[in-house]
Amino acid sequence: MKKTLKKTMLALAALVAITAFSGCKKDGGKANCELAEQEIPAAYSMCPVAYFEIPPTNAASGKTFNYTKFMALLEDSLSGIGGYQICLTEGGFPKLAASKGFARGPKDCPPMDLTTCHKMNVASVTKMFTAAVTLKLLYAQGLDEDDSIGAFIPASWNAPVGVKNLTFKQMFSHRSGMHMNSTNSDFDNTLSYAGLKTFVQAGVNPDSIGLQRYRNANVALMRILIPQIWKGAPGCPADLLAAGEIDDNESQKYYEQAVKTLLFGPVGVDAELDGTNLDDYKALYYALDSNVTGHAEGNWKNKTGGDGWFMNANDMCNVINGIFYGPVVSNNIATAMTSNFMGIWNTFNTPDGTFFGHGGDISTGSYEMHSMLVFNPANGIAIAININSKPKTAGGLTSTVQQAYIGAWE
Repeated sequence: MKKTLKKTMLALAALVAITAFSGCKKDGGKANCELAEQEIPAAYSMCPVAYFEIPPTNAASGKTFNYTKFMALLEDSLSGIGGYQICLTEGGFPKLAASKGFARGPKDCPPMDLTTCHKMNVASVTKMFTAAVTLKLLYAQGLDEDDSIGAFIPASWNAPVGVKNLTFKQMFSHRSGMHMNSTNSDFDNTLSYAGLKTFVQAGVNPDSIGLQRYRNANVALMRILIPQIWKGAPGCPADLLAAGEIDDNESQKYYEQAVKTLLFGPVGVDAELDGTNLDDYKALYYALDSNVTGHAEGNWKNKTGGDGWFMNANDMCNVINGIFYGPVVSNNIATAMTSNFMGIWNTFNTPDGTFFGHGGDISTGSYEMHSMLVFNPANGIAIAININSKPKTAGGLTSTVQQAYIGAWE
């Protein structure tokens, strides 16, 4: 599809800017960052200042999606935050990519404007990716979401029968009845290999099975199970096939390899679990309206599965389109996810159909980042957004995106 920058959208180019800064100079123990007259670093040379394709239309209503209005409505809710990225695609094709604000604030050295290329930890949006990979591996072996997880839990964990009988559908939809075994905090402990073993060994409350209680551990457990599931599927790495019971290091290694090989690779997405590898590609996150240095997220390999991938909004759109349209999709993976709420937590209704997806957030004191990835099967529109501080609206990103999307049709 030929990229065309619509003249009527040029005013929106002010939404984004890329500024290159020199390195830090030490002066009396303080770091001073000076603006340098230099070109955009090569890493960001392909980042669009503002990209707008021919807008989506609705034949039934005769309405057209107005990008200017969409961005203005977002601005009403997101003004004052550190920065944000937005991506919108239709039918798998890019329609809108934009960013605004800073990746590194004025007190960080060097300060840096946020581009569409900067990566952030998308937190629980990760659950959608883990669900897609798990389903792909299950379907490749003639299994599905209604099969039980017991055969893939490490034998030495001595999982109770009630846990072994739980299905993948119950785990991904947070209906496992295991909510009392973990908290949605202290991830270095609760989502670690040892923490997940404790989560499993604590068993199931039979009266709670089927009740939806959100726990990150439900999906983080797939970090341990996916390598074992992969052993029975075509294309399993030889070293994994020869491995015995999956230990902590192996679970980290093969979970990451599975997601990159089976999901991200086919759609050309380069994502990381270790934020320390990203350097200038990584956006910091901030306290709302606070003139302070940003917080950097580090390595999530030891606690991933339900959280932890670093990517930008365009990456998220590429992945969800790969699930619904591209090389990732097989045997109705997308349908299984949306109909069973596997890796899906956030939905919102519009006149054009229902959006399905997941939001994500990380907070360290008053420092926050928030993400959202949603897809509308009825019209093929996907929207992804990353922001590196707290949303200003009470309903968070769900209501912000919903209201902006509905209001943009005219």
